[in-house]
Amino acid sequence: MWHTNIRHIPLWLYSAFLLLILAACGPAATPDPCASPAVDQALTKLLNADREFSDTVTTASSTARIGLAPVLLSLQKTLRETENLDTAACLGPAKTQLVLYMTNAIEGFSKFARQANDYEFYMKEAGSARAEFVKEIEKLAPKPTP
Repeated sequence: MWHTNIRHIPLWLYSAFLLLILAACGPAATPDPCASPAVDQALTKLLNADREFSDTVTTASSTARIGLAPVLLSLQKTLRETENLDTAACLGPAKTQLVLYMTNAIEGFSKFARQANDYEFYMKEAGSARAEFVKEIEKLAPKPTP
């Protein structure tokens, strides 16, 4: 009967065997940093900020020039709160587009209130940034499994 003592196995053979086993296991799965509950909470905060801002934009759109000052203050408050949100790196592009939307909309309404001719440019830019924000959010949506 053949008997083997582990002390008699050459170290290089033992090491090669361990490497083979480890290689067969494959790399360890790294957790998705965008799948954490904290990211879900940050995403909810971004979406809530967007909803609040968009509701205020709707109000501003039906407000006379002379009455825009308090509405602009509300828009600026929402912008500052959004800028101060902590987000994961995967939410960075969405947050950037949301802040750009807000900044351009505020500038557009400010120029409208001052009767400046270029307010439409900023409103168009705001609409484009809002569309990009929506695209970034859609990229984060879970993909259906086939």
